[in-house]
Amino acid sequence: MSAHLALGLGLALASAFLFNLSYMLQHQALDGGPSVDIVHPLATVKSLFEDKPWLIGTVAGAGGFVIHGVALAFAPLSLVQAFLASGLAFAVPMSVHMTGHVLTRRDTIGATVMTSALVLLAVGSGSHESTNSFDTLVLGSVTAGTVIISVLLVFVRGERRVEALSFAGGLLFGISDALINALVGILKEGFVTLLVSPWLWICVATHLAAFFVWQRALQEGKSKALVTVVLMTASTNVLAIGAGFLVFGDSLGTSPAWQAVHIACFAAVAVATWLLAPAQVAATVREAEAA
Repeated sequence: MSAHLALGLGLALASAFLFNLSYMLQHQALDGGPSVDIVHPLATVKSLFEDKPWLIGTVAGAGGFVIHGVALAFAPLSLVQAFLASGLAFAVPMSVHMTGHVLTRRDTIGATVMTSALVLLAVGSGSHESTNSFDTLVLGSVTAGTVIISVLLVFVRGERRVEALSFAGGLLFGISDALINALVGILKEGFVTLLVSPWLWICVATHLAAFFVWQRALQEGKSKALVTVVLMTASTNVLAIGAGFLVFGDSLGTSPAWQAVHIACFAAVAVATWLLAPAQVAATVREAEAA
């Protein structure tokens, strides 16, 4: 492994830790804290920034966001995103320690399968250099499709609303990650070129939308801390890794055998998601409260 690639993957790991620390802190802050109203974004932002624990979590997430962008300058999107999936390994002990969550066997199996599958996507890819060039039509089509699906998920009601919001937030984060990778390539042409690029503002819009949807998922999923984090992380990484292959030309595998393994990994992520989605997680129940 080259020093260039090692730096990119190390940054991805640091970003994964900060992202998942942010998720847990925000979940705790939103449990009984300020209400998240997508219809009134300015009032929501004001109330959130007045909540100190939530603000600390947001600063941690912002640090992860910046480090993630830097990592994409050193390693390909599919590889960086797969290592970001290691954040699931951080999420499990964080949830146990910070929220009092009691892991079930189903949680453990689902998180293990998902993490293993996502990390395996980085093995045998044959792509070790940052790939930031893209086809405008393909990126535009993937972005439009993602936004449409996310909007439909936001309007889901009933028992699966939290899962739907988690998926929607993850998809929007995933496409914004793909757009950040494109922006890294555009930045190489100059800072002015970046500022006038429509992709910059599309990226900002999708990330802001992801932010509000994800905060709402955290607030409504008070008893599903681990589930919401895992589902959001899974949809983010699957979409971003898929965009790496489809939009930026990352290699699916160095051989037909590796390509088959990677396809199986995507299927394994879907199975792991099914395992985790129905799990009811008692994230904030403590013995004293139960008594």
